[in-house]
Amino acid sequence: MKYLFLGIIIIGVLLALVPHVIYIMVRLVGLMAHFRIGYRPFGVAALILVAVWIVIAIYGNIYGRFRHEVKQVQLSFESLPASFDGLRIIQSPTYTLTVGKGTSKNCSSVSARLTPYSPISSASQATLSPYRPTS
Repeated sequence: MKYLFLGIIIIGVLLALVPHVIYIMVRLVGLMAHFRIGYRPFGVAALILVAVWIVIAIYGNIYGRFRHEVKQVQLSFESLPASFDGLRIIQSPTYTLTVGKGTSKNCSSVSARLTPYSPISSASQATLSPYRPTS
């Protein structure tokens, strides 16, 4: 979490530089081809890119981390042996659940959605717990 805002700022600066680099290249071509181009559209594009990035980053960090989706997909293959009939496969990303605001809510949400698919018996259901780094 301590590097999250630094990463957001670095990506925002890089996004702001893209239109400026394009402007410099167009300006150099314009000098050689004897035409002029204004700076304003490139400045506006840089502001829009950074604003969109900030909105996406804020949304993803505040709301996106609690939105988990479980999809059930049934696949059938003719060449699959009968011994695989009824086999369940769970694909889940690595959840890096660090201790902080909303961690217990996040762990409970993920655990509740994966529990029906757990191969562990109901007497000993697996639960997710927050990752606590050792010092």
